[in-house]
Amino acid sequence: MEADRTSRLPLAVAQILGPDGEVAGAGFLVAADVLVTCAHVIRAAGGGPGDSVTLVFPHTAGAARSEGRVMAEAWREPGEDVALIRLPAVPPGTAPLPLGSAAGSRGHQVRSFGFPAQAPREGHFGFGVSGDLLPATAHRGAHLQLTGANDLTTGFSGGPVLDEVTGLVIGMLTEITAPDEHERGQGIAYVTPTHVLRETWPELAEREVCPYRGLEPFTAEHAQWFEGRRDAVEQVLANLARQHGLTLLLGPSGSGKSSLIQAGVLRALAAGALAASDHWLPVLVRPRQDLPAELERAGLAGAATDGIAAAVSRRLAAEPGRQARRAGHRPVRRAPHPVGHPPRRRGPDHRGGHLEHRAPRDPDHA
Repeated sequence: MEADRTSRLPLAVAQILGPDGEVAGAGFLVAADVLVTCAHVIRAAGGGPGDSVTLVFPHTAGAARSEGRVMAEAWREPGEDVALIRLPAVPPGTAPLPLGSAAGSRGHQVRSFGFPAQAPREGHFGFGVSGDLLPATAHRGAHLQLTGANDLTTGFSGGPVLDEVTGLVIGMLTEITAPDEHERGQGIAYVTPTHVLRETWPELAEREVCPYRGLEPFTAEHAQWFEGRRDAVEQVLANLARQHGLTLLLGPSGSGKSSLIQAGVLRALAAGALAASDHWLPVLVRPRQDLPAELERAGLAGAATDGIAAAVSRRLAAEPGRQARRAGHRPVRRAPHPVGHPPRRRGPDHRGGHLEHRAPRDPDHA
C-alpha cells in the first residue's frame, strides 16, 4: 500500500511550463480533467485566468506536452493563490489524487512531489511534518503550516501534500519561508488546505480515511480501526500479567503480529489494562543484526555502549516520577515462526521480528 501511494503521486503531478520551456511549478490532478496549481505558478508561466498553458506529466509514457485552459471562474488571486486548469485529455495511467482533510493531521508525516532546480528534470519527493491550521486573514486565506520541510524548496509550488497516515492529499504546497539572519525559521512551509480548494471549486469531493490497510500493518495511529483480535490481545496481556521474563508472539509472515502488538496490545496497555500499565514506557524496534544499536535508535541512548539495563535506567530516571520496578523488564517479542504456544525463555532470541522492550514505571520502587 505504501508503494502504491509513492508510485501514484508522481503520475498525477504535472510540470507547468513557461514560454521558454522551463518549469514554472507543479500541479496535480484533482478530477479526471482538472488540475490544480497556484495562481503564482500560472503567472510565472506567463499566463492568467482564461489563458492556455503548456504542461507535461513527466512520469507518463512518452511525456508529451499538452495544453490546458486556466479556468477564469476558479481563479483566486490574491488571497488563496489557487488556479484550476481544464484539460482536454490526460495521458493514460494518470488518475486524480484522493482528497482528504487537513483537520486532525497535526504531527503526521507528509510528502510532496515537485521540480526544484537541484532535482532531476523529472522531479523528486520532499517531506515534512504537518502542523496547525492557520486561520484566514484579511490578506490571505487559511493555511496549514508544515515543519521539518527543508526538502520542500522552490519548484514544489502547486505540488500535492499527501498525509502518510491517511494516504489522502490534505493540501497544495503554496509557500516556503526564508530563514532570518540567524538562520532561524528554516524548514517551514505553508499549504493551501483542501477545504479551501473545495471552496474554490465545490465539485471536488472529500474522501474519508480508508480503514483497510492492505498489507501494511496497523499501528497506534490506526488503533481505532483495529478490530476482531480481542481474544489474541487478551492472551498476550494474560502472559504479561504472569510476569514472565519474555512473551513470544509466534506466527507466519503476514499473519498480523505487528498489528496485534502496535494497534492492539499497546493500546490496551496505554489504557491501563494491567496494573500501572498506563505508566509503562514502550520501546518498539526491529532487532535486525544489532539489537543494542536498534534500541539506541529507538530512544534508549547508550544501549549500544553501556548496555540495555543501564540505558533503560537512564531513560526512566530522565522522566520524573518514573522508575523501573524490581520485577524488571517485560519484553514482548513477535517472531516469524509458525503459530504455537509461546515458550518460556531466559532471554530474547534476537534473530528477527519486532521486539517491544517495556519497563513498568513505578515511583515507589527503585
